[in-house]
Amino acid sequence: MKEQNITHPDVKYRNTNRKGRDIAMNLPVTFYQMWHGHEHILQVNGNTLSVKTPPFIKNGTMIRYGGHGLPPRQMGTPGDLIITVLIQRDNKYSIEGGNLVAEHEVSVWDAMTGGVTEYTHIDDRVLKISIKEGTQHHQVQRIPGYGIHGGDLFIRLHINIPKPIAFENGLLNIIQLGRMPQTVPD
Repeated sequence: MKEQNITHPDVKYRNTNRKGRDIAMNLPVTFYQMWHGHEHILQVNGNTLSVKTPPFIKNGTMIRYGGHGLPPRQMGTPGDLIITVLIQRDNKYSIEGGNLVAEHEVSVWDAMTGGVTEYTHIDDRVLKISIKEGTQHHQVQRIPGYGIHGGDLFIRLHINIPKPIAFENGLLNIIQLGRMPQTVPD
């Protein structure tokens, strides 16, 4: 008697390795975390996942974690977790054309007459910056070796113009301005 081979109709699916769906996720990273690198703790599908971003990671970089996506409908392996790094905007720092650009305020007096100002770098180093006489608003100074990967740092100078102080007592204004207020005849 001949042996009959009976197969189940789903046998072709059992032998294939089906993969579950991938999960896409955005990971917001502060500028400070981008500069120093950071470990982020995420909750994905009820599991805790540690995601380490290296220093100087670029905006839009995609990180793939295999097997952390959705499980398949039948037999197979889970999909992948795809993380897109999004560097958040910062009021003090930006990256323009691969260069580190920092915003720094200087006084009107220093801009007009020249001087030295202290700038605290993102890695907490204090730099002394020489301000040239006649510096204009938004003028940029280049500092070699303090940028990304040892490149250049560009500091955009903002001239801080003080606002006038209004006092109810006009005597202080007279002393500061060196003139008498004009009187209105009766």
